[in-house]
Amino acid sequence: MVSPYLRVSEEDKNDPDDGKKEKQEEDVPKLLLLLSKGGSELENFMVKTKDELITIVIQVAATMAMGEEMLELEHRDAHVFLVEETKEEELGFFIRGKKFIVKSNNILIKLIDFGKSRLQNGNEVLFCDDWELESNESNPTEGRGELHYQIYPRMNEIIGGNWKGYYPATNILWIRYLIEILSGFDSSGLASEDPGTQAFQEAKRSKKKQITPKIGEEVAKKFFDAIKNCKAAGEFVFNYMIYCDNWEMDSITIN
Repeated sequence: MVSPYLRVSEEDKNDPDDGKKEKQEEDVPKLLLLLSKGGSELENFMVKTKDELITIVIQVAATMAMGEEMLELEHRDAHVFLVEETKEEELGFFIRGKKFIVKSNNILIKLIDFGKSRLQNGNEVLFCDDWELESNESNPTEGRGELHYQIYPRMNEIIGGNWKGYYPATNILWIRYLIEILSGFDSSGLASEDPGTQAFQEAKRSKKKQITPKIGEEVAKKFFDAIKNCKAAGEFVFNYMIYCDNWEMDSITIN
């Protein structure tokens, strides 16, 4: 039988029984957790070039597409991402039997925060049905105009309250969200009402280098053209490949 763990804190230093506790702890099994540093929040990452914007969106979409294919994954809360530098110039994603090669621009994007996600592992479906559909109106402490609070009720329109079911179109909502907050433009070609990431707002105040509105509008239009009518992240990735050929771009290729 494993003995209960003993907690010896800094406050115990003045405890006359501290030495006795340490002696007792010698034979208590220890648990060591090793966690890798996941990177910094995308919220604080300044997107400076068109290529950086493209690789971020495509990496997120391709990761979701692989999740759809392998686990019927819907993220359902994809407004927080991690970003870190990578020495890999190209990243590979296997989608629908094909290997997609994406130019990294030395950026690696990681999806996190799967607490509200839905996936199927074998015959078991894991999902969250403890939802309080959020909006700016129901969250007065949150900043006005924050786009991600508009996504939750839109998801429910697709899902219809059946949070156990598989509706990959919810991933499309979050990809569209990402395109808008990073480019600064919505699907109508208008400047987004969302204030953008913290890095974007700081750059506007301090006039630091960032992508120009012209580039943001150009990339947003191409992304929104490719994502139009898509019902899953995998479909968007394939559509984007077609548009890449038409635009003579090489940010993503099939190997």
